[in-house]
Amino acid sequence: MDEKLRSLQLPFTILRLGISMDDFLGASLPFARPLQKSLEAHPALVGWLFLATSRAVTSRDSRIPLTTLRDVGRMAVWAFANLEEAQGKAYEVRE
Repeated sequence: MDEKLRSLQLPFTILRLGISMDDFLGASLPFARPLQKSLEAHPALVGWLFLATSRAVTSRDSRIPLTTLRDVGRMAVWAFANLEEAQGKAYEVRE
């Protein structure tokens, strides 16, 4: 994708997102909100479930890039505030 954008000579900044912890907790999945509500009092269990689920779909040796909607927002604000520095680059957004 980077090469295609460069060939078009358009200004761009790419924010590559990790696995969204917000999605796991139901932020954008309405059907998961009842689960989110019932687990609010058990943050350690939520973290364990998230990591167990992530490990089930990735190789054991791979790093799991985690991100939150807040991280994405902060990085987007930074990119807009620093157009000259951010333009033409790709960044991984993760905690």
